[in-house]
Amino acid sequence: MRHHGGCALVLLSAERLQRLVGLRVVSAFEKLMGLILDSISVETLIRGLKALARSWPG
Repeated sequence: MRHHGGCALVLLSAERLQRLVGLRVVSAFEKLMGLILDSISVETLIRGLKALARSWPG
């Protein structure tokens, strides 16, 4: 429950944070977070494919 409060705080202060750090920093941070999410997705897909290959009959 503790993390939800932090997320809510960030979301509620998002506009103020954007003005404080600037649009370029926010854009760079969004791209970085996207890259991290892509990496996690690929890793999860590879692990799933490996598990499928191990369970494949033959």
